[in-house]
Amino acid sequence: MSQKKSFKLLLSVFLTASLAGCSSSAGSGSSAKSEKEEKPSQETEPSPASEISPRDQVYHVGDTITADDFVFTITDAGFADAVSGTPDDSFLTKSDSGNVPAGEDFRFVYYTVDYQYTGSFADTDYWTFLAEDILAGNTTYRANGMAAFRKTGEPWMISAVMQDPLLVSIATSSGCERQEEYEYQPSDQKYQARGIISVKKDLLNDGTVTVTIKKYNIEISE
Repeated sequence: MSQKKSFKLLLSVFLTASLAGCSSSAGSGSSAKSEKEEKPSQETEPSPASEISPRDQVYHVGDTITADDFVFTITDAGFADAVSGTPDDSFLTKSDSGNVPAGEDFRFVYYTVDYQYTGSFADTDYWTFLAEDILAGNTTYRANGMAAFRKTGEPWMISAVMQDPLLVSIATSSGCERQEEYEYQPSDQKYQARGIISVKKDLLNDGTVTVTIKKYNIEISE
């Protein structure tokens, strides 16, 4: 074989090997790139929904509310054309006999609360379980009401009365002791509170109002 032919053969083998090496290298790079592109990205976990504050919730009859120093349950509530002014177990509840009528243009919103003081130290509470505000329709009004409380089974004490002639009359005629401030002691003692709010009839057309007691919202229906 001539030197010229031998040189061409060697050159052909060298070029073939070089091309094969380039092809292998390019294939590896392509494969690595594909694996990188196909690797799934980490998904961000959705943040949990923020919880509603207990003071922003709306409670109903039967619900138990844990306040700072009290645990209380709304055991009865509604609308009434008259309430009982007799200071017994019927005091400030709905009266079908018209014991104390609300008046021609008014109705009562009434409520009963069973509660216990849960504080670790003696503390004074003012105007115990008096309704603060009432939301009727889309408007909030200062509640025109009165409240009474007692140790379960003992005589009622009037904790607060707004300066309304009818409400003052109910409180006065009941003969109940006035206790606008009361010192609670840590104990297992059970208490009960009741309240009424005098409201114009045309504000109760929706059949539902929301009353604020100890900064908590309680929905009361007809």
